[in-house]
Amino acid sequence: MAGRTSALHEAVWRDRCRVLRAGSRPRGSAARPPRKASGKVLAVNPRLKTAAKRPVRAAEAISESLIATVCERLAQNEQVRRTLPQRGRIHIDRQLPFLCVYRSPTVEPDAGLKRIATSEASYLFASGLKDFHPSLKQLVTKVVATLAHEFGGFLLLEVWPAELNTNDKRYRESVVRPGFRVIAPRSDARDELVGAIEDTFERVKVRGRTADVVTVRADRIGPDGLRPLLSAGEARELNCTVIGLETEPIYRDPKTGRLYPLV
Repeated sequence: MAGRTSALHEAVWRDRCRVLRAGSRPRGSAARPPRKASGKVLAVNPRLKTAAKRPVRAAEAISESLIATVCERLAQNEQVRRTLPQRGRIHIDRQLPFLCVYRSPTVEPDAGLKRIATSEASYLFASGLKDFHPSLKQLVTKVVATLAHEFGGFLLLEVWPAELNTNDKRYRESVVRPGFRVIAPRSDARDELVGAIEDTFERVKVRGRTADVVTVRADRIGPDGLRPLLSAGEARELNCTVIGLETEPIYRDPKTGRLYPLV
């Protein structure tokens, strides 16, 4: 079982930049060696607590000064490593034409999905609290605008876990067969990009069984219960393609709730 998460991790971003700007890199930037995955097994609490419905104080929102600092560093092709309010984090190695986002709608995030998302060279992990959304949206919008200007386009990929009951047939099947649902914008075909994402996940295998990948077109892209980070119109204006990825929990032991290790 130990190889399940690593197989998914290896496949997730293999084709991420090829269809945006194949082989492109902003002038003056150098390639960085990939980071090694940790072999640590993380435990998850199967009883996720619902986030408290309380207003976010001004001090807890993402400040305009932090957003300005992030965008200034990106414009100069410098690394971004910043802790966000509500236990969030933005991490971007250099100018890259994509950002992977995971928003946690609960106090305790899905540890497996967070680990996958935050293992990438460009990621944003943040709270999904309703009152936190305005400042988070402002951060995402300005990061996208800054990097889309450099590359002539941008990919915003948001990931979230599939909501499956443990007695659900799909949940039982996900133990031996991985499943992914790709949500692509209805108004922006980008068939080559969507096809590359489908091909990537169709290569994921568990016990010799290939992944079940379904692609749907939608006007709204985002997890249920959370407002979209960018509307279809905003994404078009920014020359950004927003893709959603709903993944079944193949990275977790269904009986114990523990994560399979990365190897």
